[in-house]
Amino acid sequence: MFWLVFLSTFFIDQLTKLLAGSYFEVVINQGISFSWFSRVPVIIINFVLLVSALVLFFVLKKEWQRHLVLSGLFWAGVVSNLVDRILLGGVTDWLPMPFFEITNNLADIVIGVALLGILIKEIKAHYGHQHNS
Repeated sequence: MFWLVFLSTFFIDQLTKLLAGSYFEVVINQGISFSWFSRVPVIIINFVLLVSALVLFFVLKKEWQRHLVLSGLFWAGVVSNLVDRILLGGVTDWLPMPFFEITNNLADIVIGVALLGILIKEIKAHYGHQHNS
């Protein structure tokens, strides 16, 4: 299930980024969330993000395996944004977020949704287990 979710989400995100320029204003965000660190050289940001992703993957491998669908969403978003960074020097943002005065992309949204879903499931599992003991 992980690979189905991962590949379909990755493909959809890359496709929307490719088509977005025809319908939206596209911004190549060289920084990270909310354009933080946009003055840091791209190669350094890419290196730090790649190493961070690898560490996160291996350190939390068991946790990722417990949430295959949510993990597929999360890693598809991470990898898609890393592909943008490597190929374009930044992440393709095109989706205006009305109340925040920023633009995002589908990968950013699925990363957030996946992390929130994992957090909720882990909290429920923790407190459910506590009450049953």
